[in-house]
Amino acid sequence: MGLMEFFGRLFKKKTGASGAEAQGPGKELVCADCKSTFIFEEGEQHFYKMRGLTPPKRCPNCRSKRKHRRR
Repeated sequence: MGLMEFFGRLFKKKTGASGAEAQGPGKELVCADCKSTFIFEEGEQHFYKMRGLTPPKRCPNCRSKRKHRRR
């Protein structure tokens, strides 16, 4: 199960045929590593807030790369 599918099921959002989450309000953030912009979706914001986490500083691609480097 992918991350987007997980959030979709967690927050009961409809996913399209491509598996992408439905468009909704989100924050546009800038990645601390690659400086590209990425969308911090409303469902992700809720997930982070429920767990008392700070918003991500890295885009999903850089988070994945960083995770693999730490192994």
